[in-house]
Formats: sequence, structure tokens, C-alpha cells
Amino acid sequence: MQSDPFRRAAAYWSRKRAGRRFPPKDEIDPAQLGAAALHVAIVDMVDGDYLHRYAGAAVERALAIGMQDLSASALEAQRPAFKAWRNGLESARALGAPHMANLDIDGRRARVAFLPVAASAADDRVDQVFAVVEGLPPG
Repeated sequence: MQSDPFRRAAAYWSRKRAGRRFPPKDEIDPAQLGAAALHVAIVDMVDGDYLHRYAGAAVERALAIGMQDLSASALEAQRPAFKAWRNGLESARALGAPHMANLDIDGRRARVAFLPVAASAADDRVDQVFAVVEGLPPG
């Protein structure tokens, strides 16, 4: 079962699609999500790596790490188990389709929806991922 903030954030991405394959990044704004923004990470593709432009407090709490302004490479250097996070980002970007995953990163469990975001309304290359994160009980 998904929490209300998780459902609200995923529904926001779906609404922003507005019939398109995925929404353009200039239409994604965590401030529009209210409390659900706490469960979101916005990750840009920059120079062949992923940069965490925004990471809500519930995301950082669920994964037990500060992510804002860090690259995926830097996260992996701190905690190699973050390779699973990078794999989710890469799946959404490379396939151009949502990717759901249950992650276990050093004993911290989370359900994540990795949702692709287009470069612009005119260019549907995926260069951003809208990740919705829900912490799960240990198990």
C-alpha cells in the first residue's frame, strides 16, 4: 500500500504529463506539491552523472543520507549500496518509462517511483528524473 504523499506526488507527475509521454522539466516545481514535496527528489543528468537538484526531507530520512546538490557518483563513493539508486535513475532515463523499485540501501528500505522528465515540451529526451520515495519498515 502506498502512502498519501507518495500517491499525491506520483499523481502530480501524471497530471503534468498532460497526455505527453512525460512532462517537461520546466513544468516540474516541488513548491506545487505542498507536503508531498518532502517525498520527492529531482535529479538532473549533468555531464554523464546525476545531480540531485532537490531532495525532500522524507527522502533523505528514508535513505539516511543528505542528497541535495550531490552527484550519484558522490553518493556511491560514500555508500556503495547507492548503486541501486543510480540503476533506478538510469532505467527511467534510458528507457524513457517509469521504473518502480523496492530498494534496500544499507538496511534502509524504500519504495521508489523513478519517473522520467523531458528536457522541454519540444524535446522529449529524458534529462531529469522525478523520484518519489516512501520509506518502508525494516524487514
